[in-house]
Amino acid sequence: MSYLYYCPNLFCSMACKWCIQEHPNEFVRAIKDKSNHKLVIEWLKKNRFLDTLAIAGGEATLHPGFKEIIEELSSLYKITVTTNLFSGLYKDMPGFIEWAKKFSVRWNTSYHPAQNLSVDVFIERVKAMKAADLNIDQVASVDSHELSNDYIRKLLTANIGWTLQYNTGVGVNTGQGIRPDPNGELKPRTQGDIRTYLPLAWNDWQKYVGANYSKYHEACGKVSLQTVQCATDRIIIGPDDHIYTCHSLTYMQRKDLSLGHISTLMDLKERGYKFWTPIKCDQFGRCDPCDVGCMKIKKDNCDWESY
Repeated sequence: MSYLYYCPNLFCSMACKWCIQEHPNEFVRAIKDKSNHKLVIEWLKKNRFLDTLAIAGGEATLHPGFKEIIEELSSLYKITVTTNLFSGLYKDMPGFIEWAKKFSVRWNTSYHPAQNLSVDVFIERVKAMKAADLNIDQVASVDSHELSNDYIRKLLTANIGWTLQYNTGVGVNTGQGIRPDPNGELKPRTQGDIRTYLPLAWNDWQKYVGANYSKYHEACGKVSLQTVQCATDRIIIGPDDHIYTCHSLTYMQRKDLSLGHISTLMDLKERGYKFWTPIKCDQFGRCDPCDVGCMKIKKDNCDWESY
């Protein structure tokens, strides 16, 4: 399923050690670039590859142009915003809700334990959004060792539709979620790495474990790097206003492996660009788990393979 994604900034209001963005780039939180949102709005109006648009960061609502992005694009795209509900946008919840009700936007919310936002405030904000009939598609947390049973109990009993997502990344299975550990193993490897007694937000865990684990490890394990031909079903606009074809290159801001700066690609759709157009990439082995299941790889003297 093709995917159009706008990442207006990578900086965040939280600093979770298990963040998936740190899988390809441990210094991602130091990237302070923020997109020229007016230029991106213009590009997205001219290049409607899809009628759906995902917006996430970092914490995308920290971008100073976030409201303008929604106001300009919500009539053209079915927008999904991923947010941790912790930014200035939410300090005045009645004001935020009054503004948000004007637009058809789907909100994916996530609770991040042991960070700057208490679980009680998170629950209150989700309940306020639901009471106002905002479209909340997801209320979830990643299964980390910081997600204590007390947090789980509160989130479950709040009746806000909370679900658990499994952790992807290098770490150790503590039995209480995955603890990041550079000497650990790429997770999940088995279904036992997932808390199966809670409802899972994802139904695609099979692509990471069992018979597929060797490919998952080769792509994301950071053990060795290979230069390959890589094709994906992604178009991602990064905070540096370059267009990338995967999350990993976006987080690393590998401009040399991007399609180019959007100012030079204003007619990309008119030129006939298609999803699954391959690029030559020297970062295979440092891929992001978000792209697993959505890549086709061609190594030297080999046929194309799905990863």
